[in-house]
Amino acid sequence: MKITSSNIVSQQKENVGKMFDKIAKRYDLINHILSFGMDRLWRKKMVSLIPKVDNAYIIDIATGTGDLAIELLALNPKKIIGIDISVNMLDKFKSKLKKNNRSGLIEIIHANVEKMPYENNKFDIITIAFGLRNFYSHPSALAEIKRVLKPSGYIAVLEFCKTENKITGIPQRFYINKVVPSIGKRLSKNNSAYQYLSDSISGYCTSTELIRYFREGGFKIINYQALIGGVAHVFIAQK
Repeated sequence: MKITSSNIVSQQKENVGKMFDKIAKRYDLINHILSFGMDRLWRKKMVSLIPKVDNAYIIDIATGTGDLAIELLALNPKKIIGIDISVNMLDKFKSKLKKNNRSGLIEIIHANVEKMPYENNKFDIITIAFGLRNFYSHPSALAEIKRVLKPSGYIAVLEFCKTENKITGIPQRFYINKVVPSIGKRLSKNNSAYQYLSDSISGYCTSTELIRYFREGGFKIINYQALIGGVAHVFIAQK
């Protein structure tokens, strides 16, 4: 088979999906431990910053085990779609919905989030928590998001970004580069997944660079907050 850039991108997406399949069983537990339980508060904070839209049609991209999608029920939407490429992560999501009495508002879809099976201008709100850095290309990912987002619709992103201050960022870099891979490997029994997590954060863009990507992609930043001294970041933008 001839190797092309398209083949390489497709293989990378498949590899990321397989990696998350392998760690799905203990994914939530490890996240709570590594963030000292702050990941729950970060999601709540993100949802609180999303502008209110009556009867909103929402899609949660890279939904994983569905924690953010379930949190989005606080917005009283018309419908929430959770979409992800990892089957095992979505299975965990489905098990959570059985315990939620509003689960009828949520639909789970297994699909490639960089080529979503939806028409243009469909959703009022698009959300992504800790998934944007897994996309192969920011311009192509944001173009696809913009395509399915309604005019004046909102995108809300919760993400780790590379620290911009070399001095104050020393503790953060140590934790991400040394502690996260070590603890992640022990708890998940996977030698590569949490090294990938560490590398994906360390090699990611800064918050300033990500804001630039949004603007170049046709979005207006309407709210931005750095959480816990810049450990995590919330971006709210409008098409």
